[in-house]
Amino acid sequence: MNRPYRRLLAAAVLIVASLLAAHAAQAGGGAARDVSTRAAVEAALRRRLDRAYLSYQWVLCVRMDRTYAGLRLWRCNVDFGDPHIVQYCAVLDGRKLITDRENRALDCSPPRHRRHGS
Repeated sequence: MNRPYRRLLAAAVLIVASLLAAHAAQAGGGAARDVSTRAAVEAALRRRLDRAYLSYQWVLCVRMDRTYAGLRLWRCNVDFGDPHIVQYCAVLDGRKLITDRENRALDCSPPRHRRHGS
């Protein structure tokens, strides 16, 4: 890659990074906080699975637009292989992970909508 294109690419990367930083600041750091919390929830769930000596491929958590007792709900999928994906519903209370396995009131199932005319 020649020099003018490198400079152009570097400028584009800086512009995009600046726009992302401005967006995060404008959102009150909400996007950055969600990424940080997501990482914390995933790490806590991995630690729990590791302590139970469970073998898994990956853990992926998604923030839900719901809360339980003022805590953000997270829907986490765990791939146990072959494919065998198990869903966990979780909240992070401080540093403590609580899942639907301990508290059945945690519900990440989709809301039930009535069809028109039913």
